[in-house]
Amino acid sequence: MINVKRYITNRLNDVSAFFTKAYVENTKLSIGVNNSEERNPKIIASLTSYPARFDILSVTIKSILLQSMKADKVILWLGSDSKKVELPDNIVELKKYGLEIRVVDDNIMPHKKYFYAMQEFPKDIVITFDDDVVYSPFTISSLIKTHFAFPECVCARRAHRIVFEGDAMIPYNKWEFNCTSLKKPSYMLFATGIGGVLYPPNALYKYALDIERVKNECLRADDVWLKVMETLAETKVVWTRCLLIVPPDVKENQSIGLAHGNVNRNQNDIYMTNLEERYHYKRIIRESCIESKKK
Repeated sequence: MINVKRYITNRLNDVSAFFTKAYVENTKLSIGVNNSEERNPKIIASLTSYPARFDILSVTIKSILLQSMKADKVILWLGSDSKKVELPDNIVELKKYGLEIRVVDDNIMPHKKYFYAMQEFPKDIVITFDDDVVYSPFTISSLIKTHFAFPECVCARRAHRIVFEGDAMIPYNKWEFNCTSLKKPSYMLFATGIGGVLYPPNALYKYALDIERVKNECLRADDVWLKVMETLAETKVVWTRCLLIVPPDVKENQSIGLAHGNVNRNQNDIYMTNLEERYHYKRIIRESCIESKKK
């Protein structure tokens, strides 16, 4: 039997995706960052990439620079592997519209999209983006609107609902994906980076930016690491209402990234189990789940 609500949500997402791609493809860039007002805190748009994605990266960055609400900074963090490859001209050209490109020596893979921005701008709002999708021009404005309503929460345009059976967290790929049923902040929501995620200052636990822990404990699963650090800091996640929950890929049938591999090979479950042994974070989520069922 068709889930009518889910069907309508998916079709609205498809329509929004079509118009988003058309808008980005056909709109000329002007200045893509805020230079008209002084903000406190500032909005830092942050993403990372690697050479295999450089051929499609400019489209993603253009969609971030085309936001209706401009970020104060748009920063692309690249690892040392990028030093061996010349950046395409269509990426370098975006610097004149406000893009900043930073190269770092440590190879912390997807964690680069938040790690260095949070280090450099600890008192500002950091919004993370993935590098292979096209973002709606209302991504930042919708996240900021949610942030104003829930200033101490992580705000996500795409989130999954964590599910427990008894005391056990069930496998990641059996959670409620693209959850729109939880309207209030919750520990049960798991923010996924593809939609765009807003982190207010001080949202993460003290170990979040410990580079050795990142490397040794959760190198390939940034979303998992961030969820654990949010939970330990008692920071809830709130879904940002939007039509475009899953942004469209820059190219159809594009190469599979880490996120897909983590899901298909159950790597997220392995990381979460290992982190539970070290940090005992699941209790907080489980208690939230129990309270939710009582209401």
